[in-house]
Order: sequence, then C-alpha cells, then structure tokens
Amino acid sequence: YSPPTMELLVLGLVAGIGFASYALWHKARRDEGDAHAAERKRLIAPAERSPTTIQVGDVVQHLGSDFLVEGIVTFSEDGRGARLYRLFDDGGERFLYAKAGGSDPLLLAPAAFSAEQGGSDPPETVQHAGGAYRQTARAQASAIRVGQLGARKHGDRVRVFEYAGPGPARLLVVDWGDKLEAFAGERILASALEILPAR
Repeated sequence: YSPPTMELLVLGLVAGIGFASYALWHKARRDEGDAHAAERKRLIAPAERSPTTIQVGDVVQHLGSDFLVEGIVTFSEDGRGARLYRLFDDGGERFLYAKAGGSDPLLLAPAAFSAEQGGSDPPETVQHAGGAYRQTARAQASAIRVGQLGARKHGDRVRVFEYAGPGPARLLVVDWGDKLEAFAGERILASALEILPAR
C-alpha cells in the first residue's frame, strides 16, 4: 500500500469506529430517557378522585374507617347521573351514594323498608327508625353495573327515590325491578372523605 492509501484506510476505520460509538451512545441515551420517562409516569400521582369518579378497588376513608369499593351502579338519566358504591369494611356492607353536580354524598347501610304503598311507587312520606322522611327526588334511570354488587337483580332500568329526614338523616329507595331496597344513613361532607385510588 502507498502511504496515502494507508492514511485513507486508517481515517475510514477511525470514522467508522467513531460513527458506531456515536450510534451506541445515542441509543444508550435514548434508552435511558425512555427508562426515566417510564419511571416518572409510574411515580405520577394517580388521577384525582371525587365522590362521582371513585373506581372499583379504591379505598374510601371516613372518620377513621377504611372502606374498600367492591361494586358500582351508575344511574344515568337524561345526561345527569348518580352512583351507588358498594363498600366493605370490618363492620360489613355499606353504601355511598353520590350525585353529579357536587352535592354532598350519602353514607348508607341496608335498611328495612315496609312502607305501605297505595300504588306502584313508594309514598311521598315514610316513617323510619322513629323519624319522618319526605321524598325529595325521584328518577327513572338506566343502570350500569361494575364489580361485585351482591344478590341484586341486573335489570337495565331502575327507579330511585330519595328521602330527607331529621337533620342529615337520609333514606334512599331503589326499585330494582323485582323488589324495593332501602338504604338509610346520612348526608356527609364530601371534604370529609379521603379517596385512595387503586394502582
């Protein structure tokens, strides 16, 4: 080989090694960036939850009690809606009822309901646990179910009746299609709930 050819060969070899090194370095930096992005995404706080966006598997805390969300029924009516959450803690089954629009939710437990009915609808006023309750809202709605809801009929349409009693006392009556089921409890402040999203 003549010296100029040798220089070109060495120069080509150095350039090839330099390009390969740059390509490997660039790939390593990209992989490192992807790893950092994936880690940042993993560490981002889950989406904020509100009483109307709770999901199955979330934990709802209220006054020292931790409730696991096991099932949800979404009641949808003319673009508005409400959700009934089936919760469990050490004390058993509880329910949280939240309406769209920011009103405070209801924390409820299953209740006996034996109101005398003159027709097919629950009456305007009922007596429960020694208190008088007055019907404040009623709706016919589509029901969309997610998760575990116990032995409740899976009809597509339900009727929901809300009652206000003394102070924060509330009564919710749901007509599942085959039976009426009542839930009694009270209105609570949404700010008193802490919702821990499931990962």
